Amino acid sequence: MLLDDWMPAYDVAARYERVIDAPIARVWQACLDSRPDRNWIVQALFSLRRFSFKRGPYRPLQENLSRSGFLLLEQREHDEIVRGVAGRFWTPSGGVVRLESPDAWRNFAVDGAARSAMNMRVEAVGDTQTRVITETRVLTFGPQARRSFRRYWLLIGPFSGLIRVLWLREIARLARKSLA
Repeated sequence: MLLDDWMPAYDVAARYERVIDAPIARVWQACLDSRPDRNWIVQALFSLRRFSFKRGPYRPLQENLSRSGFLLLEQREHDEIVRGVAGRFWTPSGGVVRLESPDAWRNFAVDGAARSAMNMRVEAVGDTQTRVITETRVLTFGPQARRSFRRYWLLIGPFSGLIRVLWLREIARLARKSLA
């Protein structure tokens, strides 16, 4: 798993998965095309995070992640995408540090901040089903960052999980729709 190569050590992890009745190529494309912010709950949660209820244009999630500071670390077609972000996520602005390369992300270890990696992985379950797995891992740097992130995650973690569940539902909807 690519995520293990990029973030073998971490303080916090959250993993969600879903089996979808569609072949791996369709599910992979659905992962790339997904826009979980079509769901009003996800829209509201994203808006609360931004402290703004202005809606921008709908874009596929992978594009939105890039615009939000998530750097593409590695992608293996029909297998796994890994994105990373760094900053002080527990601050109102998110404190995202724009990094210029995967190596810069790997080397980021600023005291008082954190680094996070998120993947989307697909694996065949027989000929007609695919398991989609998304996992987020966070590594903090320093005791203050660790305490701050854990308080933040206690509040935000369940909502982040809900977004992941709705994201997987969106992927399933898109994959099945393309079969019709």
